[in-house]
Amino acid sequence: MLKQRIITALILGPAIILAVFKLKNDYLAILFGVISLIGAWEWAVLIGLNHFIKKLIYVTLVGAMMVSIWFLLGPLP
Repeated sequence: MLKQRIITALILGPAIILAVFKLKNDYLAILFGVISLIGAWEWAVLIGLNHFIKKLIYVTLVGAMMVSIWFLLGPLP
């Protein structure tokens, strides 16, 4: 288990650093949003939402909140 996490970190670490320095702000926000939605899917399992539909509703609500906040804040410099 630890070996798999280290390998994942060695691959994703440089990829995230590259994305932070090379992507425009909007694309970086979308990338982090997608990563957050994947995390929300995993979190749904941890809080006891074991049925697919319940997890899907939870992730959809999280995504809707993220998009709402994006539009409420407006363009960032």
